[in-house]
Amino acid sequence: MNQLFLILLCAFLSLRAAAQVRVEILSDQITFLPYEDLPITVRIINFSGQDLMLGQDDEWLKFSVQARDGFIVPKLSNVPVRTPFTVKSSEVGIRRVDLAPHFDLSRPGRYQIVANVKIPGWERDFQSLPKDIDITSGAVIWQQEFGVPGTGNPGGAPEVRKYALVQSNQLKESRLYLKLTDATGGVIYRIFPIGSLVSFGNPDKQIDANGCLHVLHQYSARLFNYCVIKPNGQLQSRESYEITGSRPTLRNAENGSVQVIGGMLKQVPREAPVFPGSPAEEYRQGADQSAPAPVAPPVTETKPAKEKKGKTSTKADKKKTESPKP
Repeated sequence: MNQLFLILLCAFLSLRAAAQVRVEILSDQITFLPYEDLPITVRIINFSGQDLMLGQDDEWLKFSVQARDGFIVPKLSNVPVRTPFTVKSSEVGIRRVDLAPHFDLSRPGRYQIVANVKIPGWERDFQSLPKDIDITSGAVIWQQEFGVPGTGNPGGAPEVRKYALVQSNQLKESRLYLKLTDATGGVIYRIFPIGSLVSFGNPDKQIDANGCLHVLHQYSARLFNYCVIKPNGQLQSRESYEITGSRPTLRNAENGSVQVIGGMLKQVPREAPVFPGSPAEEYRQGADQSAPAPVAPPVTETKPAKEKKGKTSTKADKKKTESPKP
């Protein structure tokens, strides 16, 4: 009887502690391509009645990724999480990280991500519920090798790389991706989503004399997204065109440049995912487009906590997961 009482008491205390501190994983996206940025948001909800001092070391927040078939995803490196911050009682601490550089997610399939939070001075850890994501290879709808200007020995052959456009059909939309590899396709330099793609759309693409890829694709009934990507995979420019009497198309000029003919120039689209270090964020911030893409630093913030009632996913929660606009 005493042993049963102790077991029940331990279970009660465990449930009580779990109610005091809750860990959640959120993501605006559930389908990814191999090697695509994988930004997630970890929420630490504090109803413990005391302040939580977190981020003091590299051990306070850990991640595990496992396939649904039991395959353990190889860990490539530790996720950088050391940034001290305090989550006061009745507040929510938010940490945003990119898991892609730290786990080998090259194999298509369904995976579960779990976050484990260790609070200094406490005798237990707090785990999130598993977050499901899908890794899909997508469909290559176009690819082209090109010589990178300014590479190779004088008078010799230049370095050869390959542009590819990949279409990924997700729950509510089709997405168009840019994939930059070496000539064999074995070395992936960059892969990132360009934007949504209508089901009947056929992207227009041209490579100019400087080796830049120009992509014009339709993402709504009357709107087209126009992107220029440099040979190192950096986004050089991004514009939107609207059908006004004629459809926008790409045309090669005599000097080797590429121009948009037809349609009317609109504003820069805001539909592309923005995450620290992503191509869209680099372009909007005016970053050096010739430099390698920076590794996305962890982002931390705190918000007032509210007890959940009813459904676990709300519009307010979705707004909180959006990366801050510059």
